[in-house]
Amino acid sequence: MEGFVDLRSGDEGGSGDSFWPSFTDIMMVVVMIFMIASTVLILRNWDLVRELRETMDAERAAQEVARFASEVNATLEEQLANAQHEVSLMRMRLMRSQEESRAQAEALADREQRLLALQDRLGQAELDLAASRTRGSELESELQETTRTLAELRSVWQTQERELQEVRGQVVQLETARREQTEEIARLRRVGSEAERLLASLQGDYDSLKVKYDKLVRPARTAQGKHVVEVRYEKRDGDTRIALREPGQAAYRGVTRGELDTRLAALAEGYPDLLYVKIVIPENSGLSYNEAWRFTSDVLEKYDYYHRQ
Repeated sequence: MEGFVDLRSGDEGGSGDSFWPSFTDIMMVVVMIFMIASTVLILRNWDLVRELRETMDAERAAQEVARFASEVNATLEEQLANAQHEVSLMRMRLMRSQEESRAQAEALADREQRLLALQDRLGQAELDLAASRTRGSELESELQETTRTLAELRSVWQTQERELQEVRGQVVQLETARREQTEEIARLRRVGSEAERLLASLQGDYDSLKVKYDKLVRPARTAQGKHVVEVRYEKRDGDTRIALREPGQAAYRGVTRGELDTRLAALAEGYPDLLYVKIVIPENSGLSYNEAWRFTSDVLEKYDYYHRQ
């Protein structure tokens, strides 16, 4: 066949080894190339799988960190709400104690003023008694000096003696009354001290029993997962002021009591089991204990999810 080189090995095409590789050698080279390429591809796929797993692990770790941070944030908010509520209650208790102390001080001052008045009357009676005695001495001197007016002077002296006896009786009565007033003041002071100790003991027992009762009967009041609305109540220059702040609002807004009731009623209807009303009594609020307690009890019992009947 002219024009083509005979690649077959043998003696027919010439003598010696052929210059071109055989077909078997060619196939062996192809197989080796395929195996090398497959090995490289498998190694690259293994690296990609390892990187994908590391990325998924990092993503799961980030999600866990985000979830833990969210739980910690919710717990801190709940603790802050409970702390503010406890501070308001402590302020109301302090106001009640101060009012009771002022009332007892005023009662004691009134008792002391009455005692001073009785002492003044006793001093005046003693002065009258001294004057009467002086007058009696003068009458006795006049009796010795003249006998002509003996009967008249004796009558006058007897009259003065009767007055003296009456004054002495009044002095004794005043002294008795003073002692009774002194004993009554001491007794009232003892009763006041015992009443204060008993009140403090009863208040502590009541608070302890209420906490135990709430723990036994129902879960504790919490702001977690609730629709928290803050209500600030204070008195300035004799006028009560109410401010309301709802979730998402940066500052309080002033409202009247009617507007407050209308808004809280709407929120209680929209969030029947989720409305958490936080009453804020600021320091130096100008309110008495009874005013602060009545307002707090009325608002919580009407609208708060925990205190509503």
